Amino acid sequence: MPASMNHALGLLLALTVLRPAARADEAGPALRLVAPKGTAVDFQGSSLWVDATGSRVRFSYAPSDASLAAFALGERAVKRLTQADSRLHAPRPASGCPVPPQAPGDACRVAVLDGEGGTVLGTDRALYSIDGHGGPRWQTPLPAPIRLVNLSGDGRLVVAALGDGTLRWYAAQTGEALLSWFPHRDPKRWVAWTPSGFYDAAAGGEAALSWQMVRPAGTGVDSFPIEQFQDRFFRPDVVGRVLFTLDERRALE
Repeated sequence: MPASMNHALGLLLALTVLRPAARADEAGPALRLVAPKGTAVDFQGSSLWVDATGSRVRFSYAPSDASLAAFALGERAVKRLTQADSRLHAPRPASGCPVPPQAPGDACRVAVLDGEGGTVLGTDRALYSIDGHGGPRWQTPLPAPIRLVNLSGDGRLVVAALGDGTLRWYAAQTGEALLSWFPHRDPKRWVAWTPSGFYDAAAGGEAALSWQMVRPAGTGVDSFPIEQFQDRFFRPDVVGRVLFTLDERRALE
């Protein structure tokens, strides 16, 4: 292995061993989607239905795909839907798409009511929550443009479908990122992960995700498949709990 890769791998291991719950940032390792082109779901023009807890979602693999699929976090499986599921509900669209007060220059793409008199809206760059008077609550940057958004029936979670083919879950009160899920176009393959890199995956799904680190002096980027760190980060239990604890550290307990 080249010296630069030895350095990056050693630093990555040190960071993940010493700070297991630390978020990746510009100076450290970061999780990146590395799925080949054509394997991501196209949420544009689709619909996103969610259950009361936010742990079960309904979507289609493409706008032209008449068949629907459901993913249940607790069941760790994607299933084709052959009939309506009364546990799921459609989003409640807002009347219009308001300009986010936190960023007047950011154009609204989709907006839904949050059940508390406010609105959750998404743009190409961020997710915003505003109260019933139009005042800002929170904003959260997005890694890709928004496509769809919905809230769990209990109002605890915001679920967003993004242009990179992922679904992302956020705490409705704070906007904190909790979980990401990448469904491969092959329904048997998917990967879900927390902000700190704890993950769950169906067979073959983990190939869509890698740890990446910029080499010293910015001379390149080293990439390490997440399965290289399976012993430490393969945590279906953490992934399964984080939507209920609304806190990654508590999900680790």
